[in-house]
Amino acid sequence: MMQEFINKFKQAVFEDDIYIRPSHISEKNENLIITFDVFLYGTEKLIQSWKVTCKNFENYKLVNEFIGDIDIFQDHVLLWEYTELHTALFYNGKANNKYELIGELLSKHLEITKGWIDYNYYLNKSLEWKSLDWLFSGDSGLVASGPSILLNEYKNILEKFGLKTSIIPNKRQQTKYEVITFNSSYVIAEEFIFELIFESNISESAESI
Repeated sequence: MMQEFINKFKQAVFEDDIYIRPSHISEKNENLIITFDVFLYGTEKLIQSWKVTCKNFENYKLVNEFIGDIDIFQDHVLLWEYTELHTALFYNGKANNKYELIGELLSKHLEITKGWIDYNYYLNKSLEWKSLDWLFSGDSGLVASGPSILLNEYKNILEKFGLKTSIIPNKRQQTKYEVITFNSSYVIAEEFIFELIFESNISESAESI
């Protein structure tokens, strides 16, 4: 049912004249339940409703907007938090140019995460209202704690600017999750169950416009 829902949306079986939006969201036990409604474009003609049960959900971000695309992934930047080895990255020394270093860190972060993860999410939490300028003004310190796939990229940039680095693994249980993304929204859960709960006669709905 999940693939049917995604395929119907992507293949535009309604002659490209559809749009989708979430209409209802609730939490029940460890599950997040979302209802997606499918409409004829430019109208309020309801074509289908799908109930999506996100079993044992871990995290989500939902933005009230029309959906332009929908996908499900077993391998995604949003899953690194749960599937990748976590490490702590430290530096020692003085950077050749700390401002260029900070700029390259930001640029690389945006390149790798594609905007799904905030720049400061894994950075040293003790920074609080302080800046990265402050962090690299000293001779040593903790830069960030997080997925090794990301921190290794940070490490390469620090070394490029003359800093010595060390990485310490953090013991962390790795969990298997999937993520469904739609526009800037997402849900991370162990499993997604799609159930078609309403379907109208498409041709009749189109003719009645």
